[in-house]
Amino acid sequence: MKMILRTGSLIKNNLQLTAHCGFTLLEVLLAIVLMALAASLVVPTYPSLSQADARIRQLQSLLNWAGNRAVENDRLIGLNVSKKGYTLVVLNMGDSVKSPGWNTYQSGRLASHFDWPDGWQVTVEPQGLNQNLTQKPQILFLPDGQITPFNLSVEDNKSVWTLQSSGLLPVQLQTSGRR
Repeated sequence: MKMILRTGSLIKNNLQLTAHCGFTLLEVLLAIVLMALAASLVVPTYPSLSQADARIRQLQSLLNWAGNRAVENDRLIGLNVSKKGYTLVVLNMGDSVKSPGWNTYQSGRLASHFDWPDGWQVTVEPQGLNQNLTQKPQILFLPDGQITPFNLSVEDNKSVWTLQSSGLLPVQLQTSGRR
C-alpha cells in the first residue's frame, strides 16, 4: 500500500513540475513590450528639418545632379540666381526644337525653377546676383566635370546656409544659426 501511495505522489509531483516548466503567454508578451520600450529609448532622435532646411538641401542635390548631368550629356548647364529665385538652364546651340542660347532645363518632374520666399536674403560670390532670370548664369557646370567656383549664401530669420564649390563636385553645404 505504501508503494502505491509513493508512486501516486511521485506521479503527482511530476505533474506539478511539468506544469510549471516554460513561460506563460502573458510573461512573454510583457518581456517583448519591455524590450521594445528599451529599444525605442536607445534609438537616437534627429530633429526634423525645417522647410527652409529642406529647400536648401534640395538645391544642393539639384546642383550636384546638374554637375553629373552636364558630364553625362556632354552639355553646358548653368544656374541663374537672382533676388527673386533661381533657374536651372542649359545652353542650346540652335537645334531644331529650341532657339540658341540659355533655355530653362526641362526634365520631367525636376523642379528647375524656384522663387525665394519673402524675407530670404541671397548672395552669390564672386559673381553677384543677376537682375533677372534671363541673364547668363553665374554658376556653370562644364561637360568635363568642372564647376564655376562659388559661394551661394541664403539667409532667413533663423539660419544661414552656404553652398560652395571649389570647382569640383560635390557641392558642399554649411549651416549655422543666425549671426
